[in-house]
Amino acid sequence: MRTFLIVWFGQLISLFGSQLTSFALGVWVYQNTGSVTQFSLISFFTMLPGLVISPLAGALVDRCDRRWVMILSDSIAGLSTLCIALLIAIGQIQIWHIYLATTISSLSNAFQWPAYSAATELCLPGHHDL
Repeated sequence: MRTFLIVWFGQLISLFGSQLTSFALGVWVYQNTGSVTQFSLISFFTMLPGLVISPLAGALVDRCDRRWVMILSDSIAGLSTLCIALLIAIGQIQIWHIYLATTISSLSNAFQWPAYSAATELCLPGHHDL
């Protein structure tokens, strides 16, 4: 049960952080541009890529080591967020950077969720089956 709780907490923080970052970037874009269209495009790039690739992601996750899929998807999403933070810090951020980062995060989450769901049952002892 300890392994399950560690994995669950880590994935909770990761997914929450990714979604909160996407929302915060949308608000930042709206505050800096005043454009509702650009704000809406952040939501579009946060949702659509993940929805489109989800069927393929599920099939690929079933053929791979779920632990490594979770590690890689978390790392990729984290790196995209880090790149955005660095671009903001040096004052070189552009809207297309944010679109790209939210797309990458969405694609990463599309692989992370099925890997986490499949790995959950492997972490639980038999009497805690879902």
